[in-house]
Amino acid sequence: MTAANQHLVYDANTGAGSMSDSVQATGTVFNLTTNAFTKTGYTFAGWSTTAGGSVAYADGASYTMPAGGATLYAKWTAANQHLVYDANTGAGSMSDSVQATGTVFNLTTNAFTKTGYTFAGWSTTAGGSVAYADGASYTMPAGGATLYAKWTAANQHLVYDANTGAGSMSDSVQATGTVFNLTTNAFTKTGYTFAGWSTTAGGSVAYADGASYTMPAGGATLYAKWTAANQHLVYDANTGAGSMSDSVQATGTVFNLTTNAFTKTGYTFAGWSTYGWWISRLCRRGFLYYARRGATLYAKWTATSQTITYNNNGGTGTMSNTAAIRVHKSL
Repeated sequence: MTAANQHLVYDANTGAGSMSDSVQATGTVFNLTTNAFTKTGYTFAGWSTTAGGSVAYADGASYTMPAGGATLYAKWTAANQHLVYDANTGAGSMSDSVQATGTVFNLTTNAFTKTGYTFAGWSTTAGGSVAYADGASYTMPAGGATLYAKWTAANQHLVYDANTGAGSMSDSVQATGTVFNLTTNAFTKTGYTFAGWSTTAGGSVAYADGASYTMPAGGATLYAKWTAANQHLVYDANTGAGSMSDSVQATGTVFNLTTNAFTKTGYTFAGWSTYGWWISRLCRRGFLYYARRGATLYAKWTATSQTITYNNNGGTGTMSNTAAIRVHKSL
């Protein structure tokens, strides 16, 4: 009797691909066809006689065809995969988690940082939402994967500094990266007008009043910048006569006083005083004056000597002239 041909079927057993049956007569000894199946994340381990059984035959092993044929099932061994942790605009480093495909394990505790932000969890894409909490349970996929750190902006303080001015302003409190309008200036400085905000005390204006501003990580301080306003220095004749135009200068300007143009009969000009009736803080002619908030300077007068002449008016005799100083209450 002649042995009939039988079929040995190769089953991928959750793998992928195709393989032709081995067709041999009953009792024939032959080598198994080299495996052509694949399974992502796994390596081929051999052949089993049942889907859930253990390896019975190595790849290409010798095999005797049984009566009625048979089926051999590919057996798979999970390969190690890498789970990469990505800082996603943060800083620092973390080692990959290396686990066999399908292994359930806990994610490594986050070690990344980002100034001005707190760690929110892990996402499967750089721009996605949180999918896994810190240290959460995770199943290693075939081929590995990358998890991206997700960050939540923390609140920061923007401090307003009067920068030699006066008054107070509350901080602006906003999350890192928030775009908002600066608080309207409430500081004042006598003799000056507010020019805007600088990022340093001595710097130039970087932001106008109420300008749009982006909160930086770590917060910041803005410094008020001041522009000196024009002031009037008034010249007062102080019982004298004549007129003089004001000196108009910006606050803090050092300049020469206008030469006196007032006159007072019987008196000589002595200088300028900051008080009308007191010879106090006397300013000599040509004195350099420091304009603060505008002011009035009062002319001060020194009485000149006068002569009293005596006339006998038809009588006899003579009298010497008398030298006298005119006195006025304004002195």
